[in-house]
Amino acid sequence: MSESFFDLVKARRSYYALSNKSPLTAEKIVKILQESLLFVPSAFNSQSSRVVVVFGKEHEALWDLVLEVLKPVAPPEQYPRTIEKVNACFKSGFGTVLFFEDNASVIDMQEKFPLYQDRFPTWAQHTSGMLQYIVWLAFEKEGLGASLQVRLSRFR
Repeated sequence: MSESFFDLVKARRSYYALSNKSPLTAEKIVKILQESLLFVPSAFNSQSSRVVVVFGKEHEALWDLVLEVLKPVAPPEQYPRTIEKVNACFKSGFGTVLFFEDNASVIDMQEKFPLYQDRFPTWAQHTSGMLQYIVWLAFEKEGLGASLQVRLSRFR
Protein backbone atom coordinates (compact mmCIF):
# COMPACT_ATOMS: atom_id res chain seq x y z
CA MET A 1 0.00 0.00 0.00
CA SER A 2 1.10 3.50 -0.68
CA GLU A 3 2.95 5.19 2.18
CA SER A 4 1.81 8.58 0.95
CA PHE A 5 -1.85 7.55 1.20
CA PHE A 6 -1.49 6.48 4.82
CA ASP A 7 0.56 9.57 5.59
CA LEU A 8 -2.43 11.55 4.38
CA VAL A 9 -4.83 9.44 6.47
CA LYS A 10 -2.66 10.04 9.55
CA ALA A 11 -2.38 13.78 8.90
CA ARG A 12 -6.11 14.38 8.50
CA ARG A 13 -7.60 16.26 11.46
CA SER A 14 -10.63 18.33 12.42
CA TYR A 15 -9.77 21.99 12.48
CA TYR A 16 -11.97 24.12 14.69
CA ALA A 17 -10.05 27.38 14.43
CA LEU A 18 -11.09 28.06 10.86
CA SER A 19 -10.15 31.09 8.80
CA ASN A 20 -11.82 32.86 5.91
CA LYS A 21 -8.54 32.53 4.00
CA SER A 22 -7.98 29.46 1.85
CA PRO A 23 -4.99 28.01 0.02
CA LEU A 24 -7.50 26.93 -2.64
CA THR A 25 -9.79 28.99 -4.82
CA ALA A 26 -13.52 28.43 -4.61
CA GLU A 27 -13.28 26.94 -8.10
CA LYS A 28 -10.69 24.37 -6.98
CA ILE A 29 -12.85 23.41 -4.01
CA VAL A 30 -15.84 22.91 -6.31
CA LYS A 31 -13.68 20.78 -8.65
CA ILE A 32 -12.63 18.54 -5.71
CA LEU A 33 -16.28 18.12 -4.77
CA GLN A 34 -17.30 17.30 -8.34
CA GLU A 35 -14.55 14.70 -8.73
CA SER A 36 -15.36 13.17 -5.35
CA LEU A 37 -19.06 12.88 -6.22
CA LEU A 38 -18.25 11.34 -9.57
CA PHE A 39 -15.95 8.63 -8.24
CA VAL A 40 -17.33 7.70 -4.83
CA PRO A 41 -18.59 4.11 -4.85
CA SER A 42 -22.32 3.61 -4.42
CA ALA A 43 -24.58 0.56 -4.31
CA PHE A 44 -25.94 -0.28 -7.77
CA ASN A 45 -24.20 2.92 -8.95
CA SER A 46 -27.09 4.80 -7.35
CA GLN A 47 -25.05 7.99 -6.83
CA SER A 48 -27.56 9.43 -4.36
CA SER A 49 -25.07 11.68 -2.57
CA ARG A 50 -25.32 15.42 -3.11
CA VAL A 51 -23.44 18.47 -1.93
CA VAL A 52 -24.18 22.15 -1.68
CA VAL A 53 -21.25 24.50 -1.24
CA VAL A 54 -21.49 28.14 -0.25
CA PHE A 55 -18.84 30.82 0.03
CA GLY A 56 -18.71 34.44 1.15
CA LYS A 57 -21.98 36.12 2.09
CA GLU A 58 -24.01 32.94 1.45
CA HIS A 59 -21.71 31.02 3.82
CA GLU A 60 -22.18 33.66 6.53
CA ALA A 61 -25.95 33.78 5.96
CA LEU A 62 -26.16 30.00 6.35
CA TRP A 63 -24.56 30.16 9.80
CA ASP A 64 -26.77 33.09 10.79
CA LEU A 65 -29.73 30.89 9.85
CA VAL A 66 -28.30 28.03 11.93
CA LEU A 67 -28.18 30.35 14.93
CA GLU A 68 -31.80 31.40 14.34
CA VAL A 69 -32.87 27.75 14.26
CA LEU A 70 -30.86 26.88 17.37
CA LYS A 71 -32.08 29.80 19.49
CA PRO A 72 -35.53 28.39 20.34
CA VAL A 73 -34.18 24.88 21.04
CA ALA A 74 -30.94 25.68 22.89
CA PRO A 75 -31.17 26.14 26.65
CA PRO A 76 -31.13 29.93 27.21
CA GLU A 77 -28.12 29.74 29.53
CA GLN A 78 -26.14 27.84 26.84
CA TYR A 79 -27.16 29.92 23.83
CA PRO A 80 -24.42 32.59 24.26
CA ARG A 81 -21.83 29.79 24.16
CA THR A 82 -23.56 28.37 21.07
CA ILE A 83 -23.22 31.74 19.34
CA GLU A 84 -19.52 31.87 20.22
CA LYS A 85 -18.88 28.35 18.95
CA VAL A 86 -20.78 28.83 15.68
CA ASN A 87 -19.07 32.14 14.98
CA ALA A 88 -15.58 30.99 15.96
CA CYS A 89 -15.65 27.45 14.60
CA PHE A 90 -17.93 27.46 11.58
CA LYS A 91 -18.93 30.90 10.36
CA SER A 92 -15.31 32.04 10.47
CA GLY A 93 -14.38 29.56 7.73
CA PHE A 94 -13.87 30.15 4.01
CA GLY A 95 -17.01 28.24 3.06
CA THR A 96 -19.39 25.45 3.96
CA VAL A 97 -20.03 22.15 2.23
CA LEU A 98 -23.36 20.51 3.05
CA PHE A 99 -23.48 16.77 2.40
CA PHE A 100 -26.83 15.04 2.02
CA GLU A 101 -28.57 12.15 0.35
CA ASP A 102 -31.19 12.65 -2.33
CA ASN A 103 -34.12 10.75 -0.82
CA ALA A 104 -35.89 10.63 -4.19
CA SER A 105 -32.90 8.74 -5.65
CA VAL A 106 -32.92 6.29 -2.77
CA ILE A 107 -36.66 5.72 -3.11
CA ASP A 108 -36.24 5.25 -6.86
CA MET A 109 -33.64 2.54 -6.24
CA GLN A 110 -35.94 0.89 -3.70
CA GLU A 111 -38.68 0.75 -6.30
CA LYS A 112 -36.38 -0.56 -9.05
CA PHE A 113 -34.87 -3.25 -6.82
CA PRO A 114 -37.56 -4.25 -4.30
CA LEU A 115 -35.56 -7.27 -3.13
CA TYR A 116 -33.00 -4.86 -1.61
CA GLN A 117 -35.34 -1.99 -0.70
CA ASP A 118 -34.62 -2.17 3.02
CA ARG A 119 -30.87 -1.90 2.38
CA PHE A 120 -30.75 1.19 0.17
CA PRO A 121 -31.02 3.76 3.00
CA THR A 122 -28.08 2.13 4.80
CA TRP A 123 -26.08 1.88 1.59
CA ALA A 124 -26.77 5.55 0.91
CA GLN A 125 -25.37 6.43 4.33
CA HIS A 126 -22.27 4.32 3.58
CA THR A 127 -21.80 6.25 0.35
CA SER A 128 -22.21 9.54 2.18
CA GLY A 129 -19.56 8.53 4.71
CA MET A 130 -17.13 7.53 1.97
CA LEU A 131 -17.79 10.78 0.11
CA GLN A 132 -17.14 12.86 3.19
CA TYR A 133 -13.91 11.01 3.90
CA ILE A 134 -12.71 11.34 0.30
CA VAL A 135 -13.39 15.08 0.39
CA TRP A 136 -11.74 15.43 3.79
CA LEU A 137 -8.59 13.67 2.56
CA ALA A 138 -8.54 15.66 -0.67
CA PHE A 139 -8.81 18.92 1.27
CA GLU A 140 -6.01 17.78 3.60
CA LYS A 141 -3.80 16.92 0.63
CA GLU A 142 -4.33 20.43 -0.74
CA GLY A 143 -3.58 22.08 2.62
CA LEU A 144 -7.17 23.04 3.38
CA GLY A 145 -8.31 22.33 6.92
CA ALA A 146 -11.87 21.20 7.53
CA SER A 147 -14.32 20.37 10.27
CA LEU A 148 -17.01 17.85 9.42
CA GLN A 149 -20.36 17.93 11.20
CA VAL A 150 -22.56 14.98 10.38
CA ARG A 151 -26.35 14.73 10.44
CA LEU A 152 -27.92 11.48 9.39
CA SER A 153 -30.85 11.58 7.01
CA ARG A 154 -34.04 9.62 7.38
CA PHE A 155 -35.52 7.66 4.57
CA ARG A 156 -38.86 6.09 3.89
